[in-house]
This record gives sequence, C-alpha cells and structure tokens, in this order.
Amino acid sequence: MSSLVTGDRSATRTEVLAARKVLRQLAGQYGLSRPRVDVTGTVVVHSDELGYAAVRRYATAAAHQLGVWVNVITDDASAAQVDTDPL
Repeated sequence: MSSLVTGDRSATRTEVLAARKVLRQLAGQYGLSRPRVDVTGTVVVHSDELGYAAVRRYATAAAHQLGVWVNVITDDASAAQVDTDPL
C-alpha cells in the first residue's frame, strides 16, 4: 500500500490504468459496479446505494492504494457523460 501524498494533484489516466486490477477489486468491495476511466483519469462507477458514502469510501481507499487522490464520480452525474474505457 502506498502512502497518500498530500497536495492538489489527482491520479492521471496512466496511473489509474496501471492500478486497474486493484481499483476493480476495491469497487466490488464497496458495492460499486461498472468501473470505467475517462481521458483525464476520473473513475466513473455505478452505485445502487442512495447518497455517495460508498463512493467516498472507495475514492479514499483508491487514493491510499495509488498514493495520490483518485477522482471518482457516479455514472448518473452529468460529468460522466463522456467517453470512458472499462477498468
């Protein structure tokens, strides 16, 4: 597990793709499905849970794994209406 680097930087697409296996596993652990990544490195997930608690927990766990913040949004957000690739 990496140590989390503080600062304003978010994971790049390359960093997210390099960690795709662990990010897919984490998504399943937090009850999130269909994890995908966009061109900027933002992870898009589907959640059947009301609210965003599972997404926040997932983003935090993902950040600890990568050592840098991972932007995560749900697929119902308008920002998620972009081209993505499966993790």
